Amino acid sequence: MLDHYLALLFKEILSQKDLTSQEVLLKRTENLNELTKEPTHLSPLK
Repeated sequence: MLDHYLALLFKEILSQKDLTSQEVLLKRTENLNELTKEPTHLSPLK
């Protein structure tokens, strides 16, 4: 799911002609990368 989201995001970046929009999308990607650096520890189901 995350890979699919990133693929769509990069596709959107590549199709953008407006530099400002491209920078916004790049920033979103950087923020997403920051969020996914640490593994998510989910509590086991009871």
